[in-house]
Amino acid sequence: MKTFLLSMLLCFCLTCHPYRSQAQAAQPQSAFAETTYTFNLTPITLPRTGTTLAGAETDMLVSITTNNALGATTLISSSPFVGGRYERAIPSIANYLQNHTALTGYNFQAGLTASAGVVNSGKEFWGERAGIFLKYAPAGSTSFSVAIDAEWNNFPGIAHNIPSLAISPAWRF
Repeated sequence: MKTFLLSMLLCFCLTCHPYRSQAQAAQPQSAFAETTYTFNLTPITLPRTGTTLAGAETDMLVSITTNNALGATTLISSSPFVGGRYERAIPSIANYLQNHTALTGYNFQAGLTASAGVVNSGKEFWGERAGIFLKYAPAGSTSFSVAIDAEWNNFPGIAHNIPSLAISPAWRF
């Protein structure tokens, strides 16, 4: 757990870069810049758990700054996970994707995510999730986007060190 927290702190420090070039200042504003709440709902299946752990993941995030969001996360299944989630957007990744894809608009958001909470598998344990996310808002969309999360999961009592991949719609308001 200490290594997990230290790695998230290091990632946060490395991405807080005070330099902002004139080229970045001239770009249009991101679709995610004024987002206050984000709500994702997605089905999720974790491989190699002995039995299939399928359910829905919901995240309700509040943007505390342009690149930082905090909120609640829940994995609804036969063994639920309830906890807190942190997302750190890294604008340089979004800029790279914007400049090297055919998708229109200035509508990418990418970064790191981490969650910690309680896993209930008959007994309650602390569980963790960490990974990367990518969100894309179609041009002209003010409230809808598509989110992709690739995360490492540690759910004591269910499974340790397993990956998950979720592709979901996300609503912003």
